[in-house]
Formats: sequence, C-alpha cells, structure tokens
Amino acid sequence: METYEFPVERLDRVRDLFVFSCYTGISYVDIKNLTVNNISIGIDGDKWIISKRQKTNTPIKVPLLDPVLELIKKYEDHPMTLVSET
Repeated sequence: METYEFPVERLDRVRDLFVFSCYTGISYVDIKNLTVNNISIGIDGDKWIISKRQKTNTPIKVPLLDPVLELIKKYEDHPMTLVSET
C-alpha cells in the first residue's frame, strides 16, 4: 500500500496518513495535532515524536523510523500542513 500511486492527490494524502499511523501507532486526531515542536532528539540521538494523546492526555514517545521521516519531509512545505498565523 505504501507504494501504490493513487490517481487523486487527496487519496494519496489519506494513504500517507494511514501509513504514518501504522508506523507510529498515533491516531488520526493526534497526528492532526502534531507540530514540528513535537519532534525532539532522544537520548539515543535519533528523532522522536513527544506529545500527549488528545483523548486521555497520556504522554506518548515514539521513535521516528525512516518511512515516517520521509513522510514528514514530503509534507513539510505542503499548504495543508502549514500552521495558520491568524
């Protein structure tokens, strides 16, 4: 599924969100709330997502594997992921 090319860009984004969730175990609502401030360097020297679950306020710490880092890079300047200043 990771490599399937959808004919519609919207479906491509849905696939990427699903893949991101599979690799991280983070739910859609929690992915939607992530910002660059949630990415930190762990004691192992690798990048981690550090956040809290929206529903339970439980802390989460997830190491970022290469496929997830590629997805983050893919969408870092995408208009749908930019934070609004208003």
